[in-house]
Amino acid sequence: MLLLTACEQYDALMPEPPVGSISSNQLSLVETFSPLTCNDTSVCSIIYDQLTIPNVLCRLVSSERNRDIVFIVDKTGSMSDDIDIVRQNINDIIRCIPRGCRLGAASYGDIWSDGIDWYDFVDLDRDFNKARAFIDNIQTVGGGDTPESVYDAIWKALDEMSWQNCSPPPLVIVMGDAPPHVGSRTQRSLDDIIAKTEAICPDNVKDGECAGVSFRPIIIIN
Repeated sequence: MLLLTACEQYDALMPEPPVGSISSNQLSLVETFSPLTCNDTSVCSIIYDQLTIPNVLCRLVSSERNRDIVFIVDKTGSMSDDIDIVRQNINDIIRCIPRGCRLGAASYGDIWSDGIDWYDFVDLDRDFNKARAFIDNIQTVGGGDTPESVYDAIWKALDEMSWQNCSPPPLVIVMGDAPPHVGSRTQRSLDDIIAKTEAICPDNVKDGECAGVSFRPIIIIN
């Protein structure tokens, strides 16, 4: 089992990749997630080594008190090793979450190929054991083609979680290794997600900001 090091060592654990180490397909993957962050790619965590995932999660959740935090995880087969790393370190990750926060979680596959098992969630709660049990019991699904139902899953999580606090903005951490379906293969679009966040936290949308919550993608480069 990987033991978490201090969260401030995050930058040292995530050095810039060598020039040319990201393929055009991988770059496209990063670009599909960046609109969730108002195109601020600096808040996207790009993972080359799955052993760094717990430290990245710790860093993301440890900075604020009294915050709603949701993990949304791609649960298709290619993510099984990454999910195992999270499971093995879930106690350390949860210890990084400050008191007063509420934690929820969701997992997703492909709505077109995985049927009723494509999505599941556990609601926000100050009892972190509920999210811990949910993550411990994530079962991977097929996923079908390369893109997954990322937008559909984010929209469902935004719609079904019992949001209570918009100050500071809710933190939504999306972890996956495949781009979202677009066009006819998705029921929800990026615009739908942005509109939903603005409805949840309208006071957070000011001065041209593009969303009412803070998205922090964790992009797995396989």
